[in-house]
Amino acid sequence: KLEEYDFAAATVIGTVMLIFAFVSLLVINGLQVWGRHWEANPAPTV
Repeated sequence: KLEEYDFAAATVIGTVMLIFAFVSLLVINGLQVWGRHWEANPAPTV
């Protein structure tokens, strides 16, 4: 007999993947904002 699908594990895996994707987007966006900030206001050279 075929085993039943493990919906609980599939749900957890899907949720973790969604969270990872969302966090990745936030990190990339934050890096872009940070980079634009330093392009507009470069650190003074001594």
